[in-house]
Amino acid sequence: MKEARQLVGTACAPAPVRAAVHHALRSGLASWGHVRGFWDRCANLPAESAALVAESLFGSDPAGVVPERLGPDGVNRPGFGGGS
Repeated sequence: MKEARQLVGTACAPAPVRAAVHHALRSGLASWGHVRGFWDRCANLPAESAALVAESLFGSDPAGVVPERLGPDGVNRPGFGGGS
């Protein structure tokens, strides 16, 4: 039941959250497990805050992502998170 709620929750999330999550899943940057972890922790945040967290975890702008997403050259690393 929890998995269904997570799927529906992310599908109904504000547009900026959905866009970042969709991009990350399609590009292989994140797995459903990463998205599920994000949603478990951020579902109750205000829309603007959830969008900021989603962009920092799953976004494509190197200036706005968490440092763990970047390689030594400051560019996004493909496959961040190892696909777990």
